[in-house]
Amino acid sequence: MYKDGPFPGEDSEKGGVNFIRITEANDPDTARGSGEQLARFELGMRTDPQFAGAEHDAFGHSWGLANVTSAEVAGVDYDKVISLSGAGMLPEWEADPDTLYVDLSYRDALQEAQSMDLVWGGNNPREHPAFDHGDYYRGPDDDVLDQVSVGMVGEYPSIYVPPDYGSVLVENHNLIASNSDDNKRALRDMLEMVNQ
Repeated sequence: MYKDGPFPGEDSEKGGVNFIRITEANDPDTARGSGEQLARFELGMRTDPQFAGAEHDAFGHSWGLANVTSAEVAGVDYDKVISLSGAGMLPEWEADPDTLYVDLSYRDALQEAQSMDLVWGGNNPREHPAFDHGDYYRGPDDDVLDQVSVGMVGEYPSIYVPPDYGSVLVENHNLIASNSDDNKRALRDMLEMVNQ
């Protein structure tokens, strides 16, 4: 596991998220700087003879995918890039034809934002043709997400959103990167991809 410092919006003093800084997750300059640092780490690691001939797979959860794909822009070649509900890629990012790209996700808060083109200008793993993906995994509380309904009250449109809707979306976003029993299917798929 690699972590090069605070993630965008991370409050390194108090823990958790500083929502005032969350827009850093959409900032290309933040991604470029972080990607260059990851690229230096990767290229340095590969000078070790034990790692030089090994397969190099990168998993990026959420903004971590922007970090991984920005490292590709900075010159790193991966054998596989696995997006775990990954945020997106720099505009200049290009898929390597020799790399396998896959996105694994639940319906979650980031996926909702991406569907509205609020993250990386729509340049994300669910939309980019380089990334394979199946249907979303089903989270343990997705029944709550299924309760959203649109209708009419008299002549006025109405939308019903269950009170727990937002919290389920956040829980699902964290679930894909967890070792929870509720994530076993995704974990099996990840293991299978690494062993290919």
